[in-house]
Amino acid sequence: MVSNAPGRWRLAAAVALACICAAASVDAYTAPDFSALNFPSGVSTNQSDGSDHPPQPPVIDYWTNTIENFASSHPIPNLTVTTTQPPWAYNASFDYVSCPSKVWAVAVDDGPRGFTDQYMDLLTNYSATGTFFILGGNLVVNSTWATMVRSAYDAGHHIALHSWSHRHMSSLPTENIISEFIWNALAVKQVIGKIPRFVRPPYGDIDDRVRSTFAAMGFIEILWNTNPNDTGITNGTGDVKPGTVTADYTVANATAVINATLTQGYGPQLSYLPHQGFIPLQHELIQEQIYFARDEMEMVSAAGFSFASVAYCQSGGLNDTDELKYFTDSEPFAQFLASIPIPINLSNLQNVTGAWPNIVNKTSSGLLRVVAGPDLGIYGVTFALLCATVLTIVL
Repeated sequence: MVSNAPGRWRLAAAVALACICAAASVDAYTAPDFSALNFPSGVSTNQSDGSDHPPQPPVIDYWTNTIENFASSHPIPNLTVTTTQPPWAYNASFDYVSCPSKVWAVAVDDGPRGFTDQYMDLLTNYSATGTFFILGGNLVVNSTWATMVRSAYDAGHHIALHSWSHRHMSSLPTENIISEFIWNALAVKQVIGKIPRFVRPPYGDIDDRVRSTFAAMGFIEILWNTNPNDTGITNGTGDVKPGTVTADYTVANATAVINATLTQGYGPQLSYLPHQGFIPLQHELIQEQIYFARDEMEMVSAAGFSFASVAYCQSGGLNDTDELKYFTDSEPFAQFLASIPIPINLSNLQNVTGAWPNIVNKTSSGLLRVVAGPDLGIYGVTFALLCATVLTIVL
């Protein structure tokens, strides 16, 4: 018999290429090019500790007027803008801070910063879902980070809002608060196709003006009832992050707060808050915070708690559906955002206030990346090699 090996390999290669294309076409996702969509700039210095908050986004007067017209059921009070943040005063009508008994929310702030995938791995170990509070000014800079957020959404995790630039909300005029969260919502919508209903104000900084502004937009506001101070953990290089509790605050120190919470039945210094179950304040800025989350989840699970999203907790354990977590298309806020043309066109906006800088700090690989879930490249290549091997044997 005459061998036709070159022909076999050509056929195998062709089929392998077809397999790769087929794999890439399943659930393929392309991260948005936010610079082409004319979004404001994001983080500029890319500090590993997250201290490089994004620039504030521009204010659009038309957006402000629209939201203020939504506020008939929750009029926005004309409170003085504060330059110093007052102590947090709990408001039971607005502030959700706790979970049902024996439920522990996984509520992670300040992403994406490159650790979302590791948090997802932790949650997978417990067959659990969590909530990721996303900063718009982080999301628009790095395609890999945006892809992680999309992967989290596709895996069933809850995506929520944390503002655009991580400012103290009570220190901003109302029009800036509206701007922060509309830009935040628009950016997230470009990535997951949904508008998050849940928000957490940076630093937990809240007053009745901020609450009413959130209510006018239809948001559900989440705070916390235990705080392990994980932003105080050093980054492993000897540097001390802003907000550090002490110069030698460690993962063990943060874990001790969780142990005290479990032992006492309430978060240290937060005993006046509802505390059947718990919503912690946590972050994804440095690797050590992931180490802490790993240790925390081991302790909490051993204490008989299950893990959940903040949406599950807010509903009293009755609901964790997309209809609760995200706006439906028929709701006023969703209809308003749908009316904003993307790419953003300045000629379609009225009375823009503030700078409109271009996207900065693009990654070396650019802003576009095609993936299907978190590991398309691995799965696609493996599938292709398997096709080629089978064909080689058969031929």
